[in-house]
Amino acid sequence: MPRLMVGEKLGPYQILAPIGEGGVYRARDPGLNREVAITMLPESVLADPIRFDCVVREVRILASLNHSNVARVYGVEGGGLVSEWVAGDDLKCPQPIEGVIEYSRQIAEALETVHEQGIFHGRLRPAEVKLTAPNALKVLGFGLSTAIEELAPALNERETLANLVARTGQAGVTIGTAAYLAPELLSGKPVDKRADIWAFGAIVFEMLTGKPLFEGPTLADIFTAVLGKDVDFAKLPSTTPLAIRTLLARCLERDPRDRLRDIGEARVLLSRPLEQPPPAAPRRTRFRRWIPVVTGFLLAAALAGWALFNSPAERYYDLTYSAFVEKLETREIDSVVISDTGAGAVELRCTLKNGGSARTVLPADYRDALTEMLRARVVTRIRRAAPDPIRPLDSPTIVLALGILVGLLVATLPNSLRYLAKMGNVLEVARKLGLGGSGGGEG
Repeated sequence: MPRLMVGEKLGPYQILAPIGEGGVYRARDPGLNREVAITMLPESVLADPIRFDCVVREVRILASLNHSNVARVYGVEGGGLVSEWVAGDDLKCPQPIEGVIEYSRQIAEALETVHEQGIFHGRLRPAEVKLTAPNALKVLGFGLSTAIEELAPALNERETLANLVARTGQAGVTIGTAAYLAPELLSGKPVDKRADIWAFGAIVFEMLTGKPLFEGPTLADIFTAVLGKDVDFAKLPSTTPLAIRTLLARCLERDPRDRLRDIGEARVLLSRPLEQPPPAAPRRTRFRRWIPVVTGFLLAAALAGWALFNSPAERYYDLTYSAFVEKLETREIDSVVISDTGAGAVELRCTLKNGGSARTVLPADYRDALTEMLRARVVTRIRRAAPDPIRPLDSPTIVLALGILVGLLVATLPNSLRYLAKMGNVLEVARKLGLGGSGGGEG
C-alpha cells in the first residue's frame, strides 16, 4: 500500500500524522474543517477492479449508517478509505465484570448493526475499539472486509506453516492481530460474519482475563494455537457469570457451523441482568470436621479434672499398722470398713472422729483378730465388704464419659439437622402429593 508523508495531500485531505504501521493516517478535511482517518487499501485491491468495486459498494452502504457505536465511514479517496476520526482511549484489559458486560454489549450492538447490511468487519481486535466517553465506545475499521482476501489461497496440505506466515505477514497481520483471526480465515475457508463472532469472543476473553486468547513469540506459534489449541477457560475469573462463560464457549467454537449463529443473540443476553455466581463456600477440610469432636473431648477432660479435685467423695491417706493401732488406742477412729483386696490382703478404711479418712492394708490372716480388737475398742461401726469384681465408676469417670458423649453429639449435630431438614422437605412433598399414610386422597 502506498505510504504518505506528513503535509502531503490525498485529494482534498491533508495528512497530519501516521497512526501505527498499518497504513492509517490522521488527516484534515479543509472543506468541513474536521479531522478524519484515512486507511490505505492494499495494492492488490487497488489493482483489481472487481475487488475495488466491492470496496466502493460496501463503503456506500456503511456511509448510510449512523449508529453511536459505529465509526462513520465517509467514502473512498485516492486509494484510501476515509472515515471518522475518533478521539479517545484504547480499550484496556482487564476490565471489571460490569465494564466487560457493558462494553461487550456495545461491541455486539455495533457488529449487529453492520451485519444486518450484509457486511462484516474481518479484522476486529481491541485496537479497533475506542472509548469515547465513560461507558461508551465506537468500533473502527469497517469497510475493509474485502482486504482479508489477501490471506488466500487456502491453506492446504502442500502449504507449509512458513508460507502461511509469509502470506499473512504481507497482508498486514502481526503478532498483535493474529490471535483474533478466526480459524476458518487462516484455513482458507469461506469467511463471513461468524469470523467477527470469533473475534468478539477473543476480545471478551481478554477483557475478563487481561491476556490474549492465544499468545506466542512468533506468528507461527499463534497460528498453531488458533488452529488447534484448546481455549483455557480456567483462566476466567471465578466471578464470571455462567451466562458469560456459556456465551464465550459458543463464540469460540472452531467450527463456524457450531459457533453462535448471530451476534444479536449476544447483544440480547448482555442487555439482561446476569445472575452472579454465588461465592465459593469454604472447603470443609478433614481437620475442620474433627473440631467439634476435639472440642467435646477437651470439655470432657476439663469437667473430669474439675470433678476430680472438687468431688465431695472421701479421700484416704495411708496409715502404717502401728499408726493405725495408735489411733485405735486413743479412740480416734469412729468406724471401719474391712474389705478383701483379692490379693491375699484386707483393706481397712477408717473414718476418723475429726472428719478425716485413712486406710491401711494388712495380710488377710489379720481379719478375725482385727475384728475382735475393733470391738474391744468400742468402734461404733464395723462393716465387712465383699470384694467387687467390677470397680464402681467414680464421679470423674462418669463426667468424662458424659463429655465424650457430648462431643460426639456436637460433631454429628449439623449433619443430623441437615438430614432432618431434608426429611421434612420430603415429607412435605409427599403430603402435598397425597402419598402420606393418613392422606385422604383417592387410591
